[in-house]
Amino acid sequence: MEPGLIRETLRLIGGAFHAQSWAFIEAASNDDALEAAVLIAILAGISELAGQSFVLIANRTPLYRIGLALALTGLIYPAMAFAWTMGALFIAHVFGASVDIPESNAASAAFGVVALAFAPRLLGIFAVIPYFGVGLGRLLDLWVMALVIFGFDRALGLPTLAAAATGVLGWIVQYLLRRLLGRMFARPIRRLRRAVIGTPLARSPQAMVEKALRRVQRKDAA
Repeated sequence: MEPGLIRETLRLIGGAFHAQSWAFIEAASNDDALEAAVLIAILAGISELAGQSFVLIANRTPLYRIGLALALTGLIYPAMAFAWTMGALFIAHVFGASVDIPESNAASAAFGVVALAFAPRLLGIFAVIPYFGVGLGRLLDLWVMALVIFGFDRALGLPTLAAAATGVLGWIVQYLLRRLLGRMFARPIRRLRRAVIGTPLARSPQAMVEKALRRVQRKDAA
């Protein structure tokens, strides 16, 4: 990986976490920043599975399979960003909302904004924490949503209300599409997951924590 790309990625991560307008403007208008934004989305996907790596290890998953799972998971958020972008542009077209950039660049600009907005998901590694992980995951989702709306407003020039509606409805479109495709390809996806990981996960983080607590309680009772 080129040092320049690493520096740009780190710079954009800082800008996204602090909701800086310049970060989203660059992701929407600069090819190097767009590349860094896509890398951020890839790393966000990897981070989410990295948090589950100890679960995979506990389930005796070979290291090479864990590495392959990380690589495949890295593609999830860029795919979600693309679906979100297409949904948002469709909604904007339906409602007649216009952006302050050439129409030919609208798709790549919106994609850069959405990809960069996944920066909070870099903290997804902590979403595996038993009992608290689900709440943290939902909080990160809201954070991403807020950044998409912010980016549409500042980088694409959509009015605040239009940016909010486009961002939210675009997310709904990609969510419904993901659910539909998930149902259509549920069996192949399960087979792919089992082929990559090797075995179904028999132990979850909650299950491992509860097992450890039972052991402690038995020792105290003894």
